[in-house]
Amino acid sequence: QAQVIGVPDARLGEVTGAFVLLKPGQQASGDELIAWCKARCANFKVPRYLELVDSFEHIGMTGSSKVQKNKLRAHALQLWKIQADTVAA
Repeated sequence: QAQVIGVPDARLGEVTGAFVLLKPGQQASGDELIAWCKARCANFKVPRYLELVDSFEHIGMTGSSKVQKNKLRAHALQLWKIQADTVAA
Protein backbone atom coordinates (compact mmCIF):
# COMPACT_ATOMS: atom_id res chain seq x y z
CA GLN A 1 0.00 0.00 0.00
CA ALA A 2 1.32 3.45 -0.84
CA GLN A 3 0.15 6.91 0.08
CA VAL A 4 1.54 9.78 -1.96
CA ILE A 5 1.38 13.44 -1.02
CA GLY A 6 2.74 16.71 -2.35
CA VAL A 7 5.32 18.51 -0.23
CA PRO A 8 6.69 22.03 -0.76
CA ASP A 9 9.87 22.52 -2.78
CA ALA A 10 11.71 25.82 -3.20
CA ARG A 11 12.58 25.22 -6.88
CA LEU A 12 9.59 23.30 -8.23
CA GLY A 13 6.85 24.51 -5.90
CA GLU A 14 5.83 20.98 -4.94
CA VAL A 15 7.32 17.50 -5.22
CA THR A 16 6.04 14.04 -4.31
CA GLY A 17 6.61 12.21 -1.09
CA ALA A 18 5.53 8.61 -0.56
CA PHE A 19 4.82 6.39 2.41
CA VAL A 20 4.93 2.69 1.55
CA LEU A 21 3.57 -0.24 3.55
CA LEU A 22 4.99 -3.50 2.20
CA LYS A 23 3.00 -6.72 2.14
CA PRO A 24 3.80 -9.12 5.00
CA GLY A 25 6.95 -11.10 4.25
CA GLN A 26 8.12 -8.72 1.50
CA GLN A 27 11.34 -6.72 1.72
CA ALA A 28 12.56 -3.72 -0.24
CA SER A 29 14.62 -0.65 0.51
CA GLY A 30 13.62 2.89 -0.23
CA ASP A 31 16.36 3.10 -2.86
CA GLU A 32 15.03 -0.03 -4.60
CA LEU A 33 11.51 1.39 -4.69
CA ILE A 34 12.71 4.72 -6.08
CA ALA A 35 14.75 2.90 -8.75
CA TRP A 36 11.62 0.89 -9.66
CA CYS A 37 9.64 4.12 -10.01
CA LYS A 38 12.37 5.78 -12.11
CA ALA A 39 12.25 2.90 -14.57
CA ARG A 40 8.46 3.06 -14.96
CA CYS A 41 7.24 6.60 -14.23
CA ALA A 42 7.69 10.10 -15.54
CA ASN A 43 10.39 11.98 -13.64
CA PHE A 44 7.95 14.33 -11.89
CA LYS A 45 6.04 11.32 -10.51
CA VAL A 46 9.09 9.69 -8.89
CA PRO A 47 9.00 10.40 -5.14
CA ARG A 48 11.64 12.85 -3.98
CA TYR A 49 11.06 11.52 -0.46
CA LEU A 50 10.10 7.96 0.50
CA GLU A 51 9.52 6.34 3.87
CA LEU A 52 8.75 2.69 4.61
CA VAL A 53 6.14 2.35 7.36
CA ASP A 54 4.79 -0.53 9.44
CA SER A 55 1.33 1.01 9.66
CA PHE A 56 -0.57 4.22 9.00
CA GLU A 57 -2.43 3.99 12.33
CA HIS A 58 0.05 6.24 14.17
CA ILE A 59 -0.36 8.96 11.54
CA GLY A 60 -4.14 9.10 11.55
CA MET A 61 -7.01 7.17 10.01
CA THR A 62 -10.62 8.11 9.39
CA GLY A 63 -13.53 6.12 10.79
CA SER A 64 -13.73 4.29 7.46
CA SER A 65 -10.04 3.22 7.70
CA LYS A 66 -8.65 5.70 5.20
CA VAL A 67 -5.45 7.64 5.75
CA GLN A 68 -6.02 11.28 6.64
CA LYS A 69 -3.98 13.09 3.97
CA ASN A 70 -3.76 16.34 5.92
CA LYS A 71 -2.23 14.50 8.90
CA LEU A 72 0.03 12.51 6.58
CA ARG A 73 1.30 15.72 4.99
CA ALA A 74 1.93 17.31 8.41
CA HIS A 75 3.79 14.15 9.47
CA ALA A 76 5.87 14.27 6.27
CA LEU A 77 6.84 17.92 6.78
CA GLN A 78 8.05 17.12 10.29
CA LEU A 79 9.76 13.84 9.35
CA TRP A 80 11.63 15.23 6.36
CA LYS A 81 12.21 18.65 8.01
CA ILE A 82 10.46 20.59 5.26
CA GLN A 83 9.07 24.03 5.94
CA ALA A 84 5.40 24.31 5.00
CA ASP A 85 5.91 27.86 3.75
CA THR A 86 8.65 26.97 1.24
CA VAL A 87 7.82 28.85 -1.95
CA ALA A 88 9.44 28.81 -5.38
CA ALA A 89 11.59 31.88 -6.04
